[in-house]
Amino acid sequence: MVLRAETDLEPEDDLKLLKEQVFAQMLLLGYAEETISELGEITLGFLRRDATQRHGVTRFHPGIDLKGELGPKNIRRVDLHREILAEDWRDYGAYVLYHEYCHCLGYPGHGRDFRAFERLWRDDHSQKKGRQFTDYLRQRNAVWNWICPTCKAVHARRKRANGRYKCRKCDIILLDVENSNLAQ
Repeated sequence: MVLRAETDLEPEDDLKLLKEQVFAQMLLLGYAEETISELGEITLGFLRRDATQRHGVTRFHPGIDLKGELGPKNIRRVDLHREILAEDWRDYGAYVLYHEYCHCLGYPGHGRDFRAFERLWRDDHSQKKGRQFTDYLRQRNAVWNWICPTCKAVHARRKRANGRYKCRKCDIILLDVENSNLAQ
């Protein structure tokens, strides 16, 4: 079940609206219209539905030297997780797209210069939702929950523990419990 905004828009249309929202914010941050126009030429797409660790990815053209001079012309596409378009995650989605656009502007890694550009985004609340989004995706895709009988810690997983794993805190073998929240 995919949670979507309360509109009848297709996911690609939601993606265009998110892009426009990010560009409007980037203009307010002082980015040049020419830069935003170049970013607008980059194809946007989606990650696999079962992705849990990645929320967005910038894909460079094959053979590009990541240590050379980079810019939007070196980008093949930017992919985002579909769930990021849901109303509950839209503000975080805007931040993730901005993060990917920072990569597109010539910063392939997460070094000091990249972080300086990334910090320009003014919505601290949305930046902190990354861990929550990962936990949501893991729980949504999990078939099993590994539960510590002592501290009750829950670890969402796709496979059974079968007595092979222990709680890091309690050093007790984790129990397998079938996930009742499994998305249909």
